[in-house]
Amino acid sequence: ILKFGFDLGFKVTLTTNGTLIPDEKIRELVSIVPRTARFTAMISLDGATPEENDYIRDPGSFAKTVRVIQLLNEEKERQRHPGIGIILN
Repeated sequence: ILKFGFDLGFKVTLTTNGTLIPDEKIRELVSIVPRTARFTAMISLDGATPEENDYIRDPGSFAKTVRVIQLLNEEKERQRHPGIGIILN
C-alpha cells in the first residue's frame, strides 16, 4: 500500500505503535521510499515508562516500540534518506 501511494506521488504517513513491524522489515520499509518522496512514520507510545505503556498495551510493547524507533532511525541514517521523518506521539 505504501509503494502504491508513492507511485501516485502522494506524501505517505504510517501511523503505528510499531509492535507488529519485524526488525527485518525496517530496511525494506526505508528502501521502498523514493529519494524524492516524503514519508512520515507516526509511532505511538501510551506512556513515558514501560509500566505506563504496557498497562494500556501489552507487556513488552514499550520495548518493542522503542526498538522500532531506534531501528528506523538507524536505517534512515544508514541509507542517508532525506525524506523520512519520525514523529513520536
